[in-house]
Amino acid sequence: MKRNFSLARSCAALPLILLLAGTGCASREVWVSTNAPDPKGIKLALLDFDIRDKKTGERLPQVGTQFSTALSTGFMKAGFAVIDRKNIGVILKEQEFQQTGIVDPKTAVKFANIMGVRYVVFGSGRANPTGSRSYHFLHEATITMLDAQSGEQVMVATWSGAGVEPVSAARKIGDEIAEKWTKR
Repeated sequence: MKRNFSLARSCAALPLILLLAGTGCASREVWVSTNAPDPKGIKLALLDFDIRDKKTGERLPQVGTQFSTALSTGFMKAGFAVIDRKNIGVILKEQEFQQTGIVDPKTAVKFANIMGVRYVVFGSGRANPTGSRSYHFLHEATITMLDAQSGEQVMVATWSGAGVEPVSAARKIGDEIAEKWTKR
């Protein structure tokens, strides 16, 4: 039996192939400390992520903001009281944290104490630009949650893959974070 594949039929399958390739190659892991308390109602500040262009190292602040915003739903699903991101921006400007960015535990704990939150979530990642450089695909991300009272890392999540839009990756990671917190 002779099969005839037309260009139209092959092109119609392309979105499905790209979707499967983009999601099938990703890996994510979430670790939650056994010392972490029940998250119900505990205040959490989720900072913009330091996402950088994989090739040039250039900061991609819009991608970092989009990633953080999408990730916040996972923490809300777990029961955390996530601080409004507009308030975080005001405090960052007032305290001059924005110039340096919050990428180390000491600065994150200091920020959390100023904000009056128990936990602060921050992280970094790398993204690959598309040909137009106006759209990026996430390559990897690391998410860290610190307890501002003890300085202890209570959660770490990692994601790596190729061909996945950052908001989609953040939502998947957020869902896994919510699942890990609620199943403890």
